[in-house]
Amino acid sequence: MQGFATGFATTTLGATILDTDRERAPVLNSVTAFAGLSAGTLGAGVLVTFAPAPEQLVFIVLLVASVMEAAVLWYMPETAELRRGALASLRVRVPAAARSTFASITPVNIAAWALGGFYFSLMPAVVRVATGATLPVVGGIVVAALTFAGAVVVVALRKIAPERTLRSGIVALAFGVAITLAGVQYQFVWIMLCGTVVSGLGFGSVFSGALRSVMPLAQPDERAALLSAFYVEGYLAFTLPAMLAGFLAPVVGLTTAAEFYGAAVILLALASLSATTFRKMNR
Repeated sequence: MQGFATGFATTTLGATILDTDRERAPVLNSVTAFAGLSAGTLGAGVLVTFAPAPEQLVFIVLLVASVMEAAVLWYMPETAELRRGALASLRVRVPAAARSTFASITPVNIAAWALGGFYFSLMPAVVRVATGATLPVVGGIVVAALTFAGAVVVVALRKIAPERTLRSGIVALAFGVAITLAGVQYQFVWIMLCGTVVSGLGFGSVFSGALRSVMPLAQPDERAALLSAFYVEGYLAFTLPAMLAGFLAPVVGLTTAAEFYGAAVILLALASLSATTFRKMNR
């Protein structure tokens, strides 16, 4: 139920921001996504480690926050014209004008979200196995470093051209994953943390650059459907590879699974770099 609610909210609020301020909307959508992930991860790690009732308090905090958000949204004005056919409006579609660009960013979009899925599911366990650090907040810090770095770079590069942001993000993503894998191999938390920050800079740049590249290509009545397609692709990459890694970890070992996973992310990032470079050369 939380997953359905998150999917509805993410696309609807994203489209609402686009309707309200088209110029700054891609940056706002990117920043809020990474800021929320950072706050949730680090906050949950702190609560589980230091607060009472570690198995319940996190959900109580989320429930209170959700009630407060619902009260605010009740009074939020509608930005789109109300029409009949709620089910028919649930479209996932890439407009013709955006298909070429969407195809070229797909490999790195999958790579970035797959990396995020691995961090949010298995990275705390990797930290424990590789370093012996058992406090939940340590895993929370490593995961939050990924998304916090992403939020910072989205703001820092907001005035840089989307394609340049995307290309630099692809390089940073691949380089950061390589550093993180070195940290796992040599069992140093600080190397893993440095690699995570670099990967986060790449993740944020890729997310922002991809969003800023494709969303302006959609007409007003096509934005929600395109944003839905973007998030469907991202959320599938966020979940399916991480589930596969979770099934493989007991068979090949957690660190070996992390190494294969990281190598796949790097290859996807490099494939997208080749695709975006080729598309630029043939314009």
